Amino acid sequence: LTLAEAAYLAALPKAPNHYRLDRAENRDRAKHRRDWVLARMADDGLITTSAAHLAAGEPLLMEN
Repeated sequence: LTLAEAAYLAALPKAPNHYRLDRAENRDRAKHRRDWVLARMADDGLITTSAAHLAAGEPLLMEN
């Protein structure tokens, strides 16, 4: 898993139906939550700020 994918998975337990990528209306909400997780990881010293910014730049993709 990439850092961006791991952060997205970490975001899911809070409200899985609100962050599902198979619904177009959820994609912005899911990206915002994923980016929040990345920022928290950086704030907690688990990753660098630059790693968080790079991961936040990755698109959210739904695999078939």
